[in-house]
Amino acid sequence: MSLCKICRELCRDFDNGSGDWESAEEGFLIVEPVASMHQSWDSFSKSLYEDCPICWGLWRSIRSSPRASPNEEPDMEFKSWLHEGTFSAKTLTFTLYINLTGKGKRQESNEFHVRYTTSEALLKARRRYGIDVDQTSGSVARFIQHWSNHCTETHPGCTKRGVSSTATNDIALPTRLLDLGNADSKKFRIVESQKCCQKNDQYVTLTHRWSHDTPKLLQTNCEQYYTFQSDNTLPQDYQDIISICRAMSVQFLWIDSLCILQDSPEDLLREIKTMLNVYQNALLTLSICWDYSDSTLFPSRRGDTLSIVPPNDEGNIIAHSATGCAFVTHVDEFKINVTHSLVNSRGWVLQERTLSRRIVYLGNEQLYWECDGVIASETVSNILQDKDVRRMPIFHDSDDFRVALWPKLVEKYSQCGLTSEGDRLVAISGISRMMSAANPRDRYIAGIWSEYWLFDLLWTPLVKNFWPRNGALLRTCAVRTIKPTQDAPSWSWMAFPGPVEQPRSLERPQCITATTMSPDKPLLLPRALAMLSQFDVNPPPGADNFDSMSHTTLRLNCFLIPADFSGIAEICQSQSAPEFYHPIYCNAFYFPEQRKNAIYHLEFLKSSSRGLPRLEKLTPITLCFNKPWNSGLSTSMLPIFHLPKHPDKRWTRDRVGGLIVQRTSARGQDLEFTRIGTFLEETNNEAVLLAALRTTIRKGIIDLNNECAKSGRTEEAFEARLCEYINAPRIGRSTEDIPQGLAEGLFFPKAEWANILLG
Repeated sequence: MSLCKICRELCRDFDNGSGDWESAEEGFLIVEPVASMHQSWDSFSKSLYEDCPICWGLWRSIRSSPRASPNEEPDMEFKSWLHEGTFSAKTLTFTLYINLTGKGKRQESNEFHVRYTTSEALLKARRRYGIDVDQTSGSVARFIQHWSNHCTETHPGCTKRGVSSTATNDIALPTRLLDLGNADSKKFRIVESQKCCQKNDQYVTLTHRWSHDTPKLLQTNCEQYYTFQSDNTLPQDYQDIISICRAMSVQFLWIDSLCILQDSPEDLLREIKTMLNVYQNALLTLSICWDYSDSTLFPSRRGDTLSIVPPNDEGNIIAHSATGCAFVTHVDEFKINVTHSLVNSRGWVLQERTLSRRIVYLGNEQLYWECDGVIASETVSNILQDKDVRRMPIFHDSDDFRVALWPKLVEKYSQCGLTSEGDRLVAISGISRMMSAANPRDRYIAGIWSEYWLFDLLWTPLVKNFWPRNGALLRTCAVRTIKPTQDAPSWSWMAFPGPVEQPRSLERPQCITATTMSPDKPLLLPRALAMLSQFDVNPPPGADNFDSMSHTTLRLNCFLIPADFSGIAEICQSQSAPEFYHPIYCNAFYFPEQRKNAIYHLEFLKSSSRGLPRLEKLTPITLCFNKPWNSGLSTSMLPIFHLPKHPDKRWTRDRVGGLIVQRTSARGQDLEFTRIGTFLEETNNEAVLLAALRTTIRKGIIDLNNECAKSGRTEEAFEARLCEYINAPRIGRSTEDIPQGLAEGLFFPKAEWANILLG
C-alpha cells in the first residue's frame, strides 16, 4: 500500500525545511496554500494502476459501480486538489481533505487519514485481515458469524428488536420462505412456514434492486416453486446469497420477489402489512449494494488499495517513509460504498434497512456490517460516520427521539426512487406501523401524524440551488418525471413528485393541543393559529390507513387571509420546462391602503424594492409554491403557527407561517381548498401578520365567539384560547420595539375565520 508520487508530496516530512507546512500550534501543523494534485485523467489513471490507496479511494467515489474500470469511465475534465491538510505530531497522522471536479461532479471533499509505516508491518496487517484473497461464501459466513456473536453479546438493543411477542418471545415467521436444505444441498423450494417450519426457526432476509430478470412468484408458477428446484435456475446473485446462508447453517431465506405472489393484489396487500415483522425478526439482512444479477457478488479485489486501520502497536507508525508505505483510511468509504449505492436509492429499501436488526452489505471489495451498535468492515472494526449517513434508530426507547426522526425519514425517503408511484405510501408502511404501535393515540394518514399535523403540513420542496429571475428567487429541485398517485391529497408531501424537507426551525414537542395556546407556556414552543377538527381516511375493504390514501378528510378551523399572487404566473411562464416540476421561492410584501391601514391583499413583488415604503421593506414574506398558481381561483393565506421571539435571546426571530391555499369548490356548506404552497414571515420585531390579526379581531371583523356557534365544545375552547393568545401583550416587548406604522392598527378587512376542508 504505497502512495503515488503526487500523494507522497502531500504527506512529506513536516520538518524538512520546505516551508509547505505552517505551524498552527505546537504539535499540529496545517498546509497552506491549496495544493494541486492530478490535473488530468491520464495522470490519475496511472496512479490507479500503481495501486495508490488514496487515488483508489477517490476513484471509488466517482465510479458508477465496483464493476466499472477507469478505461470504461474516463473523465477528460477530471481534476483533484488538496483543499485542506493537517499533520498531528502526537499521532503521526496526516488528515487530508481532497476535492474533485469533472463532468457532472460536485466539489465534495473526501477525507483520508494517512500514517506512514514499514513494508513489513503493512504486509503483516494485510495478511491478518486476509484482504489479498477474494471473498467466498465461506469467508463471508465467517465474518458474519464473528460480527453476529459480538452483536449478540454486547448489543442488547439489537436482540430486543426481534422479539415480536413479549408474552412468549416467539418469533413470528413470514408466510412463505425459501427452504435451502442443508449445507451440501444444491436445490431449494418455497414453503409455507406454518406447515414446514418450527416456531423459532431462524431465517435471513434479502434486500436488493429488482431487474429485468428478477425471478417472481406468480399464481401460474407457484406449484413449480413449491417443489425442489436447482439453484442454477436462479440468477447468479441469488445463488451467491443462498450459498452464504448455507455456509452460515441457516436453512430459511426470505426474498420479496419469491415469497409474495406478485400477480395477486390481495396477497401483496396482506404481505405488505407484515413487513415490520419480516425484517425486525430476521436473524439478519443481506443487502446487495449494486446490480449483480448476471455475475458473482464476490468481485476480485486489490488488497493494496483497501482502507486499513493500523494495529494498536505504536511502533508500526513512523514519521516518514521514503517508499510511501502507509496505512490509509478513507473516512467516507461507507457513505460511498453503501449509503450512496444503488440499492439505497430504492424507496422500499429505506424501510428494509431501517427495520432490520443487522445488515451485511455485499458487492463491494469489502464486506460492511451495520447494526444499532456499530458499523464495521473487514479491516475497520468501528467506522465512525456522520449521523446523517447511519440508518435511522427508530427503535429507540424514547418517544420524543422517534418523533424527531420522522422529518428526517421523510426527507430521505422522498429522495428515493420507486418503480410504481402507487407504492409511495405502502413502501414505508412498516415504519409507520411501528411508530403508531409505540403511540396509539397518534393517528397516521397519508404521511402525516395527527399529533404533529402543525409541523407535518409545512413541508417544502428540497432545494438544491437558486438564482434570481424577474424579481423572484427561483430554486431548482430534483423532481421525478412520474407524477405521484392521484390518491395523494394536496396537503401531503406524497403529492409532490420530488424530494421534500420539513421545517427545521420548529421544535416538535411531544403533543400539540389547545393547552399550548397559553401565553405562559415555554416561549420556544410554537403556538397553533389553526385547529385540526377532523382527520379521517376511509380505505377500501381489506386496506387501512397505512396502505391507502383514498377518501382522506382534513378539516381545519382557521383564518383565511386574501392574497394576490398574479405575478407568479409571469414567473411560471418564463420557465422552459413544465411549471409543475419547478418549485418557486420568492418574496411577497404587505401593501396597506394609504391612510386606512387596511391590508386587502398580499402581493408578489414583481420588480425592484427601490421606492417601496419603509414598512414594506421591513415585512417580507417568503413564499414557496409547490404547484402552479391558478389565476381563476381565489387564493388565501392560512396561518398555522406563531413562534415568538425569545425576550432573552436576541438572535431569535418572531415567526409566523402557514399554507397558501386556493378555493376549488363548495360542497354543500363546506368550503373546499387545495394546498399550493407555504409562507413564512420572520422578523426581529413582532410579526406583522399577528399584529394585524389582533387589530382585525378587536375591530369585530372576525368574531370568534359568534362564528363558532355551530362548533363543538373542543372547537369553542380552542377558539377562546386562540383569541386570548392573540390579544395577550407580547412578553418582553414594548411598543418601542415595533417599527413605526405597525402600532397604528393594521388589519385585514376581508379576513375570515372559517371551517374548511383541505383536499
